Amino acid sequence: MALSRSIGILIDDAIVVVENIVRHRELGKDHFEAAGRGTHEIILAVILIFLIVASQFESFTQPAAIMLSLPLSLMGVLLALLLTRSTLNIMSMIGVIM
Repeated sequence: MALSRSIGILIDDAIVVVENIVRHRELGKDHFEAAGRGTHEIILAVILIFLIVASQFESFTQPAAIMLSLPLSLMGVLLALLLTRSTLNIMSMIGVIM
C-alpha cells in the first residue's frame, strides 16, 4: 500500500513539475531558468515525501529503501515493455502501480 502511494505521489509530482516548467516558460523565462526552477521544486517535493513516509513508518531506513527502489523497479518495467514490444498505456501504468 505504501509503495503504491509513493509511486502515485512521485508521478503526480512529476506532472506538476512539467506544468511548472511550462508556467515559467509562459512567464518569459528561458529554458535553463525554467528547468532549474522545476528541478528545485521536484527536489523539495521528494524531500517532503520522504519526511511524510518517514513519519508514517516512524523510521528513516524503510522510506529510504522504498524511495531508492522505485527507480530500479521503473527501469525493470521499461525493460519488460521493451522486450515484449508493448506500449506504455493505461493498463501498463496500472500494472506499475500494483
